[in-house]
Amino acid sequence: MIRVGIADDEDLVRDGIAALLASRTGLIVVSTVSTAAEAIELAGSGAIDVLLLDVQLGGRGGIDALEEIVRRTSNHGESPVRVIMVSSMPEEEYGIRAIRAGASGYIPKASEPGLLEEAVRSVASGKRFITPRIAELLAEFAEHGSDLPHQRLSHRETIVFERLAAGRSVTEIADELALSASTVSTYRGRILEKLRLQSTAEIIRYAAHHGLV
Repeated sequence: MIRVGIADDEDLVRDGIAALLASRTGLIVVSTVSTAAEAIELAGSGAIDVLLLDVQLGGRGGIDALEEIVRRTSNHGESPVRVIMVSSMPEEEYGIRAIRAGASGYIPKASEPGLLEEAVRSVASGKRFITPRIAELLAEFAEHGSDLPHQRLSHRETIVFERLAAGRSVTEIADELALSASTVSTYRGRILEKLRLQSTAEIIRYAAHHGLV
């Protein structure tokens, strides 16, 4: 029996995925949670084999939670939970980041139901599950590296970038990420430098131009 946990901050999504998997032989949904902190705790509880983790999970965010899960597993020598990132966001923006951060798979929420089951069974057996588009992107990345400036941002810089692009202030971002305002300002400076921009307004325009908001 493959034990599955679901971390998503949308009730309908959690319930829908849980109902889908519960109807499949050999799969059992052990727990569903809605925050990054709960996802990290669930991953370390030993109660599940596979965690379906939403990229845009409330609080710290899904990829941030993934990195913490991977870090704790490495530090404590725990049996690793296989994490599949699930997202409504474009594979071009999050797929490579998720895999590089330690995910065993990445699957769009709009995928066919059978694909999700296939992904769970695949990663539970120790394999990776990568869609053809992600495989293509990884090949392109390996051959050419990052082509767009925002793809060169670190994970934490990307989180700050996304919040700046959404119109949040440095103080608001600091509160959301439990960081000091000066630290967020430092990230903002690095973002401006890497993207060769001059202001937050230009970050917002850049994000809109590339379809990131």
